[in-house]
Amino acid sequence: MKRDKWAFVYEKKNIDQANNIYNNFISAYKKLGLLVEEPLWYEVSSLANAQEFISYVDEDIKAKRVPSIVLFLLPRETYYSALKNACYQRGLLSQCVTFGKAKKFNISIASNVLRQMTVKMGADPFFMAFE
Repeated sequence: MKRDKWAFVYEKKNIDQANNIYNNFISAYKKLGLLVEEPLWYEVSSLANAQEFISYVDEDIKAKRVPSIVLFLLPRETYYSALKNACYQRGLLSQCVTFGKAKKFNISIASNVLRQMTVKMGADPFFMAFE
């Protein structure tokens, strides 16, 4: 299965926080001389039920657009298990950022989240030069 771009899943009402996270990713990678590619944006009405996200991902998988990793902006930690399980069942890597962390998201936090994501995708953490 060919892997495509990364995906970013967030609730519609949290678009400002999602944009803040993405912009901090760009800034963090820019410091390293790297580029963050545009993600597959999954704007859902609610993450309370994983079904809306699942339908988007299943459509993309059928269309051969399989994300390399899925980043969730979670309004509540109670959604974590269902979303992680949905990804696991489809062979997708995933990373979560809670809404509380998103409120204070900055370049330092972005660097740590990006490190976690790249390690999950197979990078060697000992050769990664994150600040």
